[in-house]
Amino acid sequence: MAIPFDDNDEIDLNIIFKSIRRNTKQLFILTSTSTIIIFSYLLTMPPIWRGSFNILVKNQNSSDLYNQQLKTKSILKFNTIIDTDETQRLILQSPLVLKPVFDYVTDYKKNKDTLNNSFTFKSWVKSLDIDFENNSNVLKITHENKDKELLINTLNLISKKYKEYSKKDQIQSILNTK
Repeated sequence: MAIPFDDNDEIDLNIIFKSIRRNTKQLFILTSTSTIIIFSYLLTMPPIWRGSFNILVKNQNSSDLYNQQLKTKSILKFNTIIDTDETQRLILQSPLVLKPVFDYVTDYKKNKDTLNNSFTFKSWVKSLDIDFENNSNVLKITHENKDKELLINTLNLISKKYKEYSKKDQIQSILNTK
């Protein structure tokens, strides 16, 4: 069924342009004021620094993986495949590695009088972005902070604590093999 064409269905752009021309002064004032307010707000905001580093998560050799699977089978009583990459990500997020870093951040904030009451380990860990890059074995740790010095020290300390943990893990693995 065809809809009949009516001349009244057209939009008359001349009416819109005449309205804009009549209100040019008000539009200019509104636009200028909004621009000035937005730029002054942006200039007063403190910069937020972002830092990151990568960790290569190496796969264990097959005998270590087999031993871990046997331990898991005996504990859980069913067959399972251990995802070592996900395990390493969870270890990096755990208090075992991050608690000393959190303590450092807390002490730093106390010294600068910027510590608030809602600052907890869980909320701080959520501020860290720990994830694998593009389905690879590279674990990327990203953190944002308004204090550049704290950001750099935090990332360096996370890297150091994870290295210490992985060395302990390797030493324990060697001792277990002996």
